[in-house]
Amino acid sequence: MNTKLVRATSIGLIAAFLISFLAIFVPPAVAQSGQARVEISPKGSPVDIGDDNRLDPEAELAKVTWDVKVTFPGVPGGCTSSYTVKYETAAKPTYSTVVLSPGAHAGTVGATQGAVYTSQTTESTKVFNPSMTISITREAPAFKDEEYKLKATVEFPTNTNGCSLTGDNAVGSASIKNDYLALTNVVPSQYFQKAGQNKKVIFPIDVFNIGNGPSRVKVDIIPLGKNRLDSVIPPAELRLESRAQKGASALFKAPTRIEAQTPHSNGYTNSIYSFQAKFSTSYDGAGENTATDETSVTLSVQVQGVYVPGFDSVGMLAALGIALAGMGVLRRKQN
Repeated sequence: MNTKLVRATSIGLIAAFLISFLAIFVPPAVAQSGQARVEISPKGSPVDIGDDNRLDPEAELAKVTWDVKVTFPGVPGGCTSSYTVKYETAAKPTYSTVVLSPGAHAGTVGATQGAVYTSQTTESTKVFNPSMTISITREAPAFKDEEYKLKATVEFPTNTNGCSLTGDNAVGSASIKNDYLALTNVVPSQYFQKAGQNKKVIFPIDVFNIGNGPSRVKVDIIPLGKNRLDSVIPPAELRLESRAQKGASALFKAPTRIEAQTPHSNGYTNSIYSFQAKFSTSYDGAGENTATDETSVTLSVQVQGVYVPGFDSVGMLAALGIALAGMGVLRRKQN
């Protein structure tokens, strides 16, 4: 056998063994790889709203500030990488509007350049504070707790400057309670009517609960001017459901009416009598909120004509009966 060939084969086998051994115990790529970690939670008091810690529909803004903690892995000298932390709304109710500020943060992680490159061989942590500003509409059900979620995602470019870093994401949650919105729409079928003296006048009115919770509506009558009707009778208290809570089937509308009695005096009159009907709306339930809404309408009656005491409809029929009886007696005498 060729001695040189045997020697070359032995050297080759030893070299291959050494390469395999080094590959097992010295994996250079591992030192330059790692995954970031993201943690997220509301900062301090979760929500900045007001004293009652409830969000008023169409009137207030809620602000949630977040702690977004990003832990970067250690990397060897010469390994640098840019990163971006992106924010997005992960969950919110349909009746809300959410604005994030800012939409992202950016920076660099890894070795820093001085006289020589310095290794960042241990983990490093950065904390970012994005904010979420929230508003809601009257479709928000009163006193319901809703979840608002923020998603934070850290991203790295692929294999930049010797680094091979992997991103991460996390979702944080904050709870906000909707407040009660008292809001009523009052629609009279007539604002002005004409009538004679000593007559009943009826004003039909439709009342709508357009707030976000069940409501009680009370009606008060306030006379206006020096002229006074004999009486004005308000309707009984109304109790209305809310479409924000019960949907399209809610009994949010109710017909009602105000009854007035015109005055009377001997002779002819032509006067206008006005009064104000004030509709006061409050929450129909446990007293979590004292907010009220007041809606007023002005109604008027023009009273015109002659009043003859006793000649109302009943009096006229009685007089007619007497007259007919008298005519019968006269005919008998003539016969």
